[in-house]
Formats: sequence, C-alpha cells, structure tokens
Amino acid sequence: MIESKDGVALGKRSDFIESCTNGSREKTMNIKGMEFNTKDYCSCVCDKLIPNLYYRDINNAIEDDELVALFLKDNNLNIIIECLDGNYSIDETYEFKSDEQSEITMEVAKRQC
Repeated sequence: MIESKDGVALGKRSDFIESCTNGSREKTMNIKGMEFNTKDYCSCVCDKLIPNLYYRDINNAIEDDELVALFLKDNNLNIIIECLDGNYSIDETYEFKSDEQSEITMEVAKRQC
C-alpha cells in the first residue's frame, strides 16, 4: 500500500506502477536522447517521492493539473533526480542544447550537475 507523508492510503503499489508504466506505453521513455527505464522510474517515484508528499498537496496538484509543478519543487526534484540515477542512458549522439530543452529538462539537468 502506498501512503502519503501524513499516512493517507493512496492505493496499492502494484496498481500505481502498472498505471504509471501503462501511461507511457513503452518499456523505456526517450526524451531528446535520454532513455529512462519506465518501470524502474515509476517504482522509484512510488517508493521515494510519494511517501514524502502530503495528501492535500497531491490532491490539490491533481485537481489543478499541476502534478509536474509539485514534482519540480526543490526537495521533490532532488528525489526525482535520485530516482533517475542509474535508470537512464544517454545516446552517444546526444547534444544538450539549451534552446531545444523543455523547462523541466533544463531544471533537472542543472540540479544533476
């Protein structure tokens, strides 16, 4: 069972991971040359990020369609970076050009450095 930081039960871990991985429809996610193992990423978000968020914040973010913004808050982003560590590979032809990157990608890259 997944629980928020304040102890609210959010559902079964297996259901969350299945929903997360099915949402991507691929075993890996490829974002501009960076390939992430979807199941490992979803598992890590489930195990490391969700238990550090309050139910009220999760619920409000979902209602306001701001879940990504919630994930990008300072401490949350650090947890996501930890989740990505070891769960991605970078294509050898990858070039990081700031004018081609989304705001989210740029923020993650800055924090990772």
